[in-house]
Amino acid sequence: MTTFNQVKELILAQGIVARVTILPETDIVLDLNYKPTDVAELFHMIQRIFKINLNLEEITNYTRLDQITQYIQVNRQLLDPR
Repeated sequence: MTTFNQVKELILAQGIVARVTILPETDIVLDLNYKPTDVAELFHMIQRIFKINLNLEEITNYTRLDQITQYIQVNRQLLDPR
């Protein structure tokens, strides 16, 4: 499963949005109406699932799924640069 699909599944698991079309360019704040507490919950789930430490000040600048996915991929590579 791709990183994007994993993040998409986390979003759907939160139950904040119904099964809607979630694309890489989907903005969790503008398109999915996420509140700050929803964003924080998602980022905590990402930390737990992907086993990475997120810089919350840095990642909260990213609200599009393609940006979040890229951030996860870069940080996973930093942990395991194989």
